[in-house]
Amino acid sequence: MLETQGWIRRLSLALQFVALLWCSGASAQALVHFDLPAQPMAKTLKAIGAATNTDIGFKADEVAGINAPAMQADLTVDGALTRVLAGTRLKARHLDGHTIVIALKESSAVSRTEGQAGARETATAQGLAQSNSPDESVSSGEHKKYLDEIVVTGSNIRGATDSASPLKTYSAEDIQRSGQPTLAAFMQTLPQNFGGTSEFTIAGVGSNSATDNSISGNAADLHGLGNDATVTLINGHRIAPSGSDGNVVDISMIPMNAVERIEVLTDGASAIYGSDAVGGVVNIILKKNFEGAETSARYGAVSQGSSHDTQFGQTFGSTWGGGSGLVSYEFYERTPLSAANRSYSSSTGLPFTLLPEQVRQSVFVTANQLISPRLAVFADGEFSRRSTYIDVTVPGSYSEHVPSHVTVYGATVGGKYSLSDSTEATLSAGYTSSESHQDLYQDPVPPALTLSDLTVSHTRLLTVDGVVRGSLWALPAGDILYAAGGQYRSEAFDQVKPLVPARFNPDRHIGAAFAELRVPLLGAAGSGSAANRLELSIADRDEHYSDFGSSNNPKVGLLFRVVPEVKVRGTYGTSFVAPQLQELNPIPRQVAAFNTGLFPGASPPGGDINVLLVAGGNSQLTAQKAKTWTLGADLTALDEAGVSASVTYYGTTFTNRINTLTSAGINPCCVVPQAALYGPQIVQLNPPAALAARYINTPGFANLGADLSSGIQAIIYGNYLNISDVKTSGIDFDVAYRKATPIADLETGLAGTYIFRYDENLSATYPTTSILNTQYDPLRFKARGRVALSRGSLTSSAFVNYTNAYHNASTTPSTQVASWTTIDFTTRYACQTCAGVMGHLAATFAVLNLANRNPPFLANPFGFGINFDGSNANPLGRYFSLQFAASW
Repeated sequence: MLETQGWIRRLSLALQFVALLWCSGASAQALVHFDLPAQPMAKTLKAIGAATNTDIGFKADEVAGINAPAMQADLTVDGALTRVLAGTRLKARHLDGHTIVIALKESSAVSRTEGQAGARETATAQGLAQSNSPDESVSSGEHKKYLDEIVVTGSNIRGATDSASPLKTYSAEDIQRSGQPTLAAFMQTLPQNFGGTSEFTIAGVGSNSATDNSISGNAADLHGLGNDATVTLINGHRIAPSGSDGNVVDISMIPMNAVERIEVLTDGASAIYGSDAVGGVVNIILKKNFEGAETSARYGAVSQGSSHDTQFGQTFGSTWGGGSGLVSYEFYERTPLSAANRSYSSSTGLPFTLLPEQVRQSVFVTANQLISPRLAVFADGEFSRRSTYIDVTVPGSYSEHVPSHVTVYGATVGGKYSLSDSTEATLSAGYTSSESHQDLYQDPVPPALTLSDLTVSHTRLLTVDGVVRGSLWALPAGDILYAAGGQYRSEAFDQVKPLVPARFNPDRHIGAAFAELRVPLLGAAGSGSAANRLELSIADRDEHYSDFGSSNNPKVGLLFRVVPEVKVRGTYGTSFVAPQLQELNPIPRQVAAFNTGLFPGASPPGGDINVLLVAGGNSQLTAQKAKTWTLGADLTALDEAGVSASVTYYGTTFTNRINTLTSAGINPCCVVPQAALYGPQIVQLNPPAALAARYINTPGFANLGADLSSGIQAIIYGNYLNISDVKTSGIDFDVAYRKATPIADLETGLAGTYIFRYDENLSATYPTTSILNTQYDPLRFKARGRVALSRGSLTSSAFVNYTNAYHNASTTPSTQVASWTTIDFTTRYACQTCAGVMGHLAATFAVLNLANRNPPFLANPFGFGINFDGSNANPLGRYFSLQFAASW
């Protein structure tokens, strides 16, 4: 098992050292500590004035509709105002030492932010403005140019702050307020995200084989289209996938204390990002330009069982003339949760792990520097290593012990150069690598199986990006904005299995060219969020792959602001998913020969025949293609209290989808009698003798009882094939209400996803079936409600999580699986008026699944006593945690 005593000792020494430094320097700290939530600008300006004993004046109509980002740092009044005003049309002007006036800039290319979009855009600009004074080393013009560097997820265009695509932003405060122990756990709470690939889907036990997860990883899966159909980015850049097959971008490797915010785009975006962006994009933005130091420590435990976790985080940051640097470290450890501790799994063979043991260490470093008024350079680096251990006992047979570890590291360097006041060029290069080691031991050693099965997989990703952004010419409604550029990517995969003689280590090279336009069609130039504003967005990207060909994907969007409080938007585009490298192996992983008489129901009407079953890769795979569209509307309250709402209808038609019989839940040994139903792409009758001989001579061939002397009468293709089509549509919504009351500031809200359809057919000749509301697949309705009360230094939040009832189709007849409702509660205390040590401390207490509700019972179809749906529920139970954070 994993040793942790050494880390506990190191953690204790680190905390003592931090406390010594903190106490020695606290008395010299001349800054004011802020811990403010994302809220209307007027409220934040009042809080800054009160905390700094400064008179801050402003006109209510000029700040109406502008949201300030969350702020948790030690800053002067100038530094605090620089943060919250970044990216808006507002500026601060000193009248004297104690009076500051907030007013509109005389001219600005940045439109006023609004609602949640405003919080996102302000936070994006905030990442470039974190010094305590806006003019520390560069002129105000140079600093402003640096601040105007706004590029939001889903677009390459600078300064295009209104989007036709649905985009949600979750700040570090949102993540912390949720009480979730990890970034991956927070993603599981989002209604748009399907939990198909997570640490709860234990190697296909309590999940379907399509979400087989042998390394206990966690992947984003928007709208349930598959984790391979969601692009996951760090700071806007791709990262190398992990896993035994190199197919999981594992978000659990990312340190939570380094996250500034998460931007989630729930729309097809291959026109911007290329392959995989069918369900959408998850862009994880890490902290930059942080001033000071922050230390956090957290302990959590379940109320039933022995599983507990500890987390320690340390961040150091500094800003200087025109630049900044940051280093962040996180240590995370969790002890396992045994199946014996849960009633719905206690009947299974032991040992059996429901939650794997886990130890992770992560480091993130970043630096940026303004070299001249026109040139800025930046560099990021990250390293993360996670070790896990699980036990799985096959009922009545043997136990498998699976230790594994994953190491991910990478770096990105680049520069931005202003060609003119309206044109900027950016060039960056990045390299990431992921190495997954998985060992498997059986005890006792079963017949015909080996004592140990080691798999070492290594993925590598090199990217070079260049883009030019600017404006073309002015129209009566405003400037036409553009972005154009290219990308080069090199992807490589290497897998070593000592027990398998054949080694497959493919690579490929991708070249891409892209262009994007924002065209204002209606409205006055510079009108920003005014009424009667119509804008058209157009994007196109062409990618060429060295192994399977090219794919071109356009996208068009239209945004109409009816009145300042209401905008209507819509998009249409195409997207694609390239075959994964491990899927392109031309040598089958296994070829099995058998006689259909060995399996009940496997023989055709004419009698028993000899069959070859082929499994593994397929070098003839091509791109999986999709058409995506959205139509939505946003309502933004333009005062401190009121209703904000967002609703989006989405639809996706996914064709040429790569699938296998096993992933579709079909026994490949029994498909010959229905050959006409499956089609010749899956069942080939009377194949040429030369083709059969070629498969028989592959390294992975095994004869399981076929009479080869009488020939092969059918070949069953159970390998990867471009055979499936998927059609899905639904509605995403989020409604919020804010009101200041004499007792406390109130915020309530409800976010959810309602799926109208999720239809899938295995092949062109196979009937279309609905997998909606079936075990291990997306459910029709998933929602998360919230209520938050804030008064002074105390904020308390409650969350209600709901998934609807559905059917277990693996039983005959199908059985009902109950709905599941859980309640989470968090409370945070951070004294904004305290001095000394107390002025730098914050404490957060959280209870997840307050009522200790078991996941709905679902009889396991694989013979294991793990009777819950790992894709739509989790076995954590009631979970308590307490976290302390100190800034110094």
